[in-house]
Amino acid sequence: MQAAADLQSRLYNILARGFFEAFYVHGDERERAYAVNNTVYLFAQYFAWVEAVREEIQFIDLKDNVKTRDLSRKLGGIYSLMQTNDYGKTLRVFAGEQRAMGERMLLVADGRRCIGYGEFLNKSSLSDDPLFQHLIADVTSLAEGKAEARQRMLKLQSALIGLLNEMDPDCIRFPAAERSRLLAD
Repeated sequence: MQAAADLQSRLYNILARGFFEAFYVHGDERERAYAVNNTVYLFAQYFAWVEAVREEIQFIDLKDNVKTRDLSRKLGGIYSLMQTNDYGKTLRVFAGEQRAMGERMLLVADGRRCIGYGEFLNKSSLSDDPLFQHLIADVTSLAEGKAEARQRMLKLQSALIGLLNEMDPDCIRFPAAERSRLLAD
């Protein structure tokens, strides 16, 4: 849930609050690097936890088969949004790429966990990985205003809010005020 909340928040800030304008266009070198690297990390972190859920879905019991099926459906919808060609190539990440990035981000020793942002920055193997290079290039292009992915990001932000609503319907972990759904243009 935290990864979904983090990613939807970043998408909201990019789309509605001028995140890239503030920290990439008008930022210093450190802020520009953070804007790109942390955005890539938030996508990769989300892919990691989805991969962990995908591997364990047969063991997830939400006390109700309908809720488990709804969770699977929401995750599948987001999975599809990321890989569809309907919104162009920018931020299009194919199913196998989503899974591969998620696998690279997961550590399995002593239980599953996703690497933290500090570990992500220190893993030069990830920044040299073609999958991550593609995502880094897309995020950089967005930050520089050279690419368009508004519709994909709007749909994704909305779908992530739907996922949070499914997993935390009573807004116990994530307040309703932090779930502002942006409307598609």
